[in-house]
Amino acid sequence: MLAHSETERERERKLPVWAQARLNSLRHNLAEERAHAAELRGEIETTNTYVGHYTREDQPLPDGARILYHLRPDDGSVRRSVRVYALEDALHVQGDHLITVYPQASNSLVIRFHEDYR
Repeated sequence: MLAHSETERERERKLPVWAQARLNSLRHNLAEERAHAAELRGEIETTNTYVGHYTREDQPLPDGARILYHLRPDDGSVRRSVRVYALEDALHVQGDHLITVYPQASNSLVIRFHEDYR
């Protein structure tokens, strides 16, 4: 929120109610746009979601961001999508078709679309 002097607040109180409401709405929109611009610049204060890089610093995304992956099978069939996000203490995975989970190790798994659903 922008800081206002006492004189500015007095002048605003003399405006019609609709004008005061519009000013408040514009201030709110400005604050949201500034926060969004900061996110785009990577200035996110707290988050649980990052784009992981091996050769440079991880890039933060907004907290709880939904990541959408479009998978294209080699056989040229219709692409399928998987949405992944963190919520509380769990990772949520949602496919737009039936998915199968294949454990690989105690800390690794593979998710594929169910074979019979092609």
